Amino acid sequence: MALKEGCINPDGAVLTPEQTTALIAAVTGKHPDYPVAACHIPHNAFVFYDAGKKPVAFVEICFGCSNHRITADGSAENLDLVAIAKIFDAHKLPMGEYRDLVAFKKHFDDLQKMAKEAANDK
Repeated sequence: MALKEGCINPDGAVLTPEQTTALIAAVTGKHPDYPVAACHIPHNAFVFYDAGKKPVAFVEICFGCSNHRITADGSAENLDLVAIAKIFDAHKLPMGEYRDLVAFKKHFDDLQKMAKEAANDK
């Protein structure tokens, strides 16, 4: 496990206890379905380190295609991407092509609307 060359913030940003709790809730449990593209080119990630600063787990997210990859067992089938976007926004980190939480949330709401309309057409 290693950060990719060109990583924007190789030193990372420490999450608050509240953000850590929100992240765990966002990657576990049941969350509503949403469309996911098969491309998955992760642009964002959380990396978890042990006491010796060795990477032990990660959550990769592509806000553009809504796909993800997680090392943890028992992870949610769907993540709470809006909750995750809130954490990135709080740290002023980019979310792919979305400049902030408001822009991502609009995109995500549009995705969910399209998925619901497609389901109703069946």
